[in-house]
Amino acid sequence: MNEERDKLLATLSDRSQISNLDAAQMMSTFTWAGVMLTGMTTGCIFTRYLLSPILSLFVSPFYVAAFAYIAMPLIAIQYSTGPIEGDFKEVDRSRRHDLLTISIVEGMLKGFLFSDRYMPGMAPFSFITPLCIGILAPFASPYIAKFVFLM
Repeated sequence: MNEERDKLLATLSDRSQISNLDAAQMMSTFTWAGVMLTGMTTGCIFTRYLLSPILSLFVSPFYVAAFAYIAMPLIAIQYSTGPIEGDFKEVDRSRRHDLLTISIVEGMLKGFLFSDRYMPGMAPFSFITPLCIGILAPFASPYIAKFVFLM
């Protein structure tokens, strides 16, 4: 048991460089996650305050919840895991924009579901962290790398 603990602690405290890390791809992923969360937050706010009274005339919250939490994840899986046919960059661009559209619709559905509930405060914006990591980390990485071994 102590050997396993020591091995885990050694692995966790290892701060050496990762040899095969594609930093540009990782920062691109964080930035795109921030863009999708921005779309979701915008859709949520827009629907919660503007479209909810109109949508409540036509749609029941039960169907919206079923669509938001069952159908939309299945649609997202279908769009993001299909085979790659054709140019990879074109397929990647298409999938990213499909997922952005899905995240905006998901935000709109969540905004409708939360519109008739009282929440004492507003949740923090979830898109700030991935955007900061994706945009600011490449600029700060040389500065951080100098001081990582001082910790």
